[in-house]
Amino acid sequence: MAINRRDIKGNGRGTVLQQARLWSGLVLLVYATGHFINHGLGLVSLSWMDGMLTVMSAIWSSVPGTVLLYGAFAIHILLGVLSVLSIRSLKMPFWRWFQIALGLAIPYWLVSHIIVTRGSELATGVPVTYLQELSLLWPVSAVKQNALLLLVWVHGIIGVHFWLRPKSWYKDGLLVLLPIAIAVPIVAMAGWMTAAKRELLRLSLDTDGAEAVDMAARVAAVREAVSDYQAIAQGWVAISLSVLLLVFVVLIIAQGFRRRVQVTYGNGLTVDAAPGKTLLDVSRDNRIDHLSVCGGRARCSTCRVLVMSEQDGLSPVGPAERKLLDKINAEPNMRLACQARVQGDVNIRPIIQPKRAVSTPLQSDPFGWGVEREVSVLQLKIKEFRPFVDKTLPYDVIYVLNQLLDLMVEQIEAQDGHVDKFTNDGLTAVFGLETHKTQAARSALYAAARCQALVEGGDGAQQLAAPLKIGIGVHSGRAVIGRVGKSSDQTAPSPVTAIGNVSLIAEALEMVTRRSDASIVYSKYVHELCGLGVANMLGTPSEFAIQGLAGKVEAVMVKNSSPLRKKLELTQS
Repeated sequence: MAINRRDIKGNGRGTVLQQARLWSGLVLLVYATGHFINHGLGLVSLSWMDGMLTVMSAIWSSVPGTVLLYGAFAIHILLGVLSVLSIRSLKMPFWRWFQIALGLAIPYWLVSHIIVTRGSELATGVPVTYLQELSLLWPVSAVKQNALLLLVWVHGIIGVHFWLRPKSWYKDGLLVLLPIAIAVPIVAMAGWMTAAKRELLRLSLDTDGAEAVDMAARVAAVREAVSDYQAIAQGWVAISLSVLLLVFVVLIIAQGFRRRVQVTYGNGLTVDAAPGKTLLDVSRDNRIDHLSVCGGRARCSTCRVLVMSEQDGLSPVGPAERKLLDKINAEPNMRLACQARVQGDVNIRPIIQPKRAVSTPLQSDPFGWGVEREVSVLQLKIKEFRPFVDKTLPYDVIYVLNQLLDLMVEQIEAQDGHVDKFTNDGLTAVFGLETHKTQAARSALYAAARCQALVEGGDGAQQLAAPLKIGIGVHSGRAVIGRVGKSSDQTAPSPVTAIGNVSLIAEALEMVTRRSDASIVYSKYVHELCGLGVANMLGTPSEFAIQGLAGKVEAVMVKNSSPLRKKLELTQS
């Protein structure tokens, strides 16, 4: 089944080690963000920079702050090393290699920066001021400083992106988060460089010259005190990175000499794999499209597979995988490909296919798997349908019913609505699959008014072989949207259906029309979305208790649809 990669909900938190790496990284990113904002204040003044530096120092130089910061730093590095050494496939997505490369480069550049700041304080006993730091960095270390800033920021943002990506709100949240992610490093670089040039110019124009001489002496003292330590520290970091890469290469080469096992996919394709690799790694090694929205961290369930053979060919289910599988009520033979490691021959079938891997006409269908979205639901039923059937010949029943529904569908589709299902006395339609919730509400309500207009009089009424009355309920809200009952090969798609309270409320509002003279009953929420002003001008405001829901639903009962239709046309223009 095809899937919209951005519409998957997050279901899991990953393993304990993955959570530790995530949260230690978030601590470091919080510190870096504050530090970068501090740099950005250089666009205002040096005093603002020093003011925020005082606050930052009070937090992070305290005993709890120091333990938290350096503890997170140590944990993140240690778990990063373990993560690199656990890699069993070189065919990973580009973003993963890019994040690893950034992570390996950061310590080499960062250790020099730490020694110049914290190290100089320890060596000289004099707290580092922003003016001193700017004098140390500008202009000789400007490129290095900006490179380090970008390395840290991009590495952290990649991690945050794949942490938040499975969240249902993340796609909409990107409209706010992406500009912030771009602005922070730009403002930070502009801020510290602007402040450096401004302050050094001020010192050069100082007629007394005492401050400039004092600052030059302090900068020279710091450089002399830490220069040897910088070289030694960077040397050890370079050696450590070299050893890490050497061990990594040895592990990858050694893996090639291990006994091979076979992994068979549902389409009959069989590939060889080295024991210890995850099923996701096996798919990537063999260029088999395998969806993994969270990047293989057990935080979503999109990589899950059905195991068609005995499960002794896979590693046991771990705590993180078990928690996620239980949350989605998975079958006993379902596994997460990012967590299950091959130990012997195994036969699997991936459940969700990336859109590019689907060769059927529905490869671009975002509703092949359930997504959550705010939509508007229109519920339409024929009033007094049973008496009509009892007194009408069978042929005429079907003929009139088809006449009516054809007219209704024409109006619904004209407003970009999608017919969910037909019943023996009406239909259900969904609006908002491709439009904003406001436009969806207006389209649903306008389609309802047009349907009533056709039935109440005009060409539509003349086309019907027998006079009929209809009742319509309309409500808007969040729902699970998907195709229910679709064949596994996706060649015979079922209509899109909306599952949730929005459908329940729309149906309940339609039932109100059966016991009243109202032709349309729509919720107050729909009224507000459409911006229709005073409800009394269009119908009668009412409240209804709906079985299974707490509280009452406010709604508007419309007897004559003409004012509603005209109001919608007027406000649309």
